[in-house]
This record gives sequence, C-alpha cells and structure tokens, in this order.
Amino acid sequence: IHIDANPLTVEKEMYVDFWARLPWNILPEFFLNSTDPTVTYTAGGVKNWGIYEGMINTPAWQTFSVSVFGNGKFMLDYYIPHSVTVLTRSPYWFGVGAIDGQTGMTPFVETINMRVIPDNTAELAEFKAGKLDWFGGFSQFPAERKQMQADPRFTVTTTIGGYIDFIFFNLKRPFIGGADNFVWLTEAGKTEYTKGVAVRKAICYAVDREEINQVIGDGEWLISHSVLYPYTAFYYYDDIAPKYSRDLELSQEWLAAAGYEITIETPLPILAIVAAIGAASAIALYRRKRK
Repeated sequence: IHIDANPLTVEKEMYVDFWARLPWNILPEFFLNSTDPTVTYTAGGVKNWGIYEGMINTPAWQTFSVSVFGNGKFMLDYYIPHSVTVLTRSPYWFGVGAIDGQTGMTPFVETINMRVIPDNTAELAEFKAGKLDWFGGFSQFPAERKQMQADPRFTVTTTIGGYIDFIFFNLKRPFIGGADNFVWLTEAGKTEYTKGVAVRKAICYAVDREEINQVIGDGEWLISHSVLYPYTAFYYYDDIAPKYSRDLELSQEWLAAAGYEITIETPLPILAIVAAIGAASAIALYRRKRK
C-alpha cells in the first residue's frame, strides 16, 4: 500500500493521518524477531528475518508473554497502588543488537520511578522543589511555564494536542433552530438557506475567537474557523468553505436576511437575546499541550 502523505503534492489526500502509519513495522513481532539474524522465506518468496520455528521459545518472546512492557526500553520492577510504579532497564530492548545495524539506543536511565500525585498544584510544587525530573502538567500553569521557558535550567517541549473546546448548536431551540429550520429566506442569493441557518451563520461570524484565545488560551491555541479543524485536516483545511472569521458586517447581513434588524442603536434586550444565542455558537479552539 502506497500512501502519499506529502501535503505539497497536487492531490488532496482525504484520509485520517493514522493511515500514513501503515508502512510502519508491526509490534511486537518485528522487534522481537529482528534481533535474530535467521533468514527464511514465505511461500510467496518474501524474505523474512528472525521468523523461524522455535522463535517463541527465545528469552525475548518468553519475557514478553508475561510482561506488559515486553520489548520496550523498560520493564516493570514493582508498583504500589496509588503511590509509585518502578521500572528498570529491559535487557530485551529491541534497540540492542537489532539487525538494522543501529547502535547506541540503549536507555541511559537505569531506573524510573513514576509517582502518583493526584493534586496538580502539589505536583508543580514538587517539581519546583527539585523532587521531580519531569512534569507534564504545564498546560494548567501558563505563568510558571513561561518563567521556566526563560530559565536555562529547564527544558520545555511543546506540541499541539488534540484537546478541542467547542460548543454545539441545539437545532431544536427557537431562533437558532426549531420552526425556523423550515422557513426559507427570500433575499436574493440566500434563498437556499433557512431562517435558522441564517441566524447560526450570523452567530458564527459574530464570535470573536481571537479574543477567546487571548483571554482563556493565553494566545497559544490553534483556532478553527471551519467545521474542519486544522490540527489533522491541514491538508485540505484551506480549501474548504465557508470560513467564519469574525465579521460583524456579515453577521448583521445574515441577521437582516433572517428578519432581525440589528444596529448599534438596537435596544439592549435584543442584543442580550443575540448574546444568549451566541452562547450556543460553534466555537472550536485547539489547545497546545506542554510538557
């Protein structure tokens, strides 16, 4: 199977990103067998390394059969529920003596202690006191994280995580749906839309996602202005319409088409209704995970 995962090519690869991982070597068979130089052939003539009769009796396979850590870098030593899990370096790590010729892959850490600290604030305090080597909860403490980013004693790594903040429309509610889902617009160029759709489009154009990102996300979230999110759909995100970047003129235009005349001088109660409707808007923000 050949998958073109290059976003720079002309084709639009309409698939979820994990399909690109199909060519990856399968675990655990590949790594467990790759440490043996024995060569065999399938009935179709495909060359294989390490697949031979009796391979399941090797120390690597027998260890894997009783340990959930199996062929990883570390194996379980012991654990105390709700307290600590201790891992030690595994002698069966596939990087040691693998047939692909790679060397120097042996984990340099002999033992790993994973402590259970239910309270995130207490975990941060332990890390700042030097009692933890690694802390993965910086997303909840942006101020402390920024200080540590500027401090050469700390290493902070950042990835875009799949944490999505969004609000759905309830199509059964009045104004944004209900009976208005079946009332067609009469304005030229908008006759294919219903009154309910027009109000929902007006809300999408009115929501200030940039401000939400600054106030709540500290300006670090990835913002989606479409039903597709750019985190994994970046191959074709730019080519899908419509986008709902904030545009108050378009918002007023769609409200007017739905029969609502909204101006700056509009009485507060009407604006309050629109704001309340906006609470059901389709906001999509994607958080940046920091370790």
